[in-house]
Amino acid sequence: MSSQGTSLAGQRDGAGGDHSAETLPQGASHWDHIPTELRSAILRADTSLLSRFTSGELTANELLWLTDSEREEMWSDALSTDWSGDFSTLILPSVRRGMPDIRSRAVLGKGKLWLFPVKVGRAVLRNGWHDLRSSVAQTALAAAAAMEGDVQLLAQLVETLQTVPVSLHLAVAAATANQVEAFVWIASRLPADTSTHKLLKTAAARQGSPVGHIGHRSVAFIVRAAVEAGAVAILDYLDEEFPDLFRLQGPHVFLSVTSLESLKWLHAHGLIVVPRTNLNTVLAQGNASSAAWIYETFGMQPTADDLEAACQYENPAAFLWILARTGPTIIFMHLNNIVWTQRLTCIDAVMRHSTELMHETAEMICAFQTQELLDWVHSRYPAAITQRTLETSVRSSKLTHAQYLLENVRHVEWDFEAARAVAQPGFEDRFAALFDEHVQRRAALAAGAE
Repeated sequence: MSSQGTSLAGQRDGAGGDHSAETLPQGASHWDHIPTELRSAILRADTSLLSRFTSGELTANELLWLTDSEREEMWSDALSTDWSGDFSTLILPSVRRGMPDIRSRAVLGKGKLWLFPVKVGRAVLRNGWHDLRSSVAQTALAAAAAMEGDVQLLAQLVETLQTVPVSLHLAVAAATANQVEAFVWIASRLPADTSTHKLLKTAAARQGSPVGHIGHRSVAFIVRAAVEAGAVAILDYLDEEFPDLFRLQGPHVFLSVTSLESLKWLHAHGLIVVPRTNLNTVLAQGNASSAAWIYETFGMQPTADDLEAACQYENPAAFLWILARTGPTIIFMHLNNIVWTQRLTCIDAVMRHSTELMHETAEMICAFQTQELLDWVHSRYPAAITQRTLETSVRSSKLTHAQYLLENVRHVEWDFEAARAVAQPGFEDRFAALFDEHVQRRAALAAGAE
């Protein structure tokens, strides 16, 4: 730690001139004079959440405060490394579509991985761990083979061993993974779809199509899955095999698409007619790149409603993208709602956006929220706590908040006269007593240290 501290101190000294050499004791650095809580925050910036959890700096209780994106980050680190910890202690994100692939053999068989049998199967196939194939459920292995485009293994499971029946779900697995060859192999073996769907009367598959027999209801189901996954190679194939399919389904079918690849494909085929509806879904899913493309392609500008939508679903990527392009009036207009509803992802994003917003948010939390949330702010953004924060707690008559600040914040030299001046009628004496007690305690501690 000393070498890292020296390096950080050296960077700060370099930015501020060489006056420090004259004011610091020999062998010391500015790093040694930074309060412990600020030092911890600086070092945390370059330390992964998983590392902090493994070292004990991040407690199991604090995991409950993590956002979905932070939980995904921890899982990504754990799955891609030979992490020796207990996977059952990690909290799964509420939406698991972004869960990373398993790249380390050492993590297989650990807690909670049974929730991802297809991911386990894909890892076994992708990494050539053939000795582990027998430990994977046959249906999961078949789905993994479809997603990896392993037609040979599919043939073995479906036709030779006959342990897995061919199914629409297998076709969807191949389609969402953009595996055209595997998709055609599976779809050509599906039983005929005898549905009386209205499209059967008006749209026909290309003559001699290997997948034409499965019918449009099944194809429509596959199309939606492929569109959601951004599997444009599959979309191209289906568009060729079923020339009228997309036109007859109508643009309303694609209003919930969020994949950037699919949005571009649909736009090129004239199938996006209500970009605002697509944008609302994109913001709900937190897809910043797709949101940016919609704004640019259709000449739209971020609005207060867009910021609210991104905040409501707590998606940091889209929220930050809009935040960077939104005026301060809109931000401040929604700041109260963000704090009041405890949208932690959005609070985190706002506090990283600017120093002014960081301080404003801390003050609002001090005025309107619980001590637990104030503690969350202090542990993550100690610099957010200033004299104004204390004055806010006094002005809001939050005695417990003021006491928390006095007991836990060390980097602020409190101006108690200024704080007393904003106390509400009837609370002056209570805050004066609290401040006097704090001063006496600090004096006693200083005397003891001497």
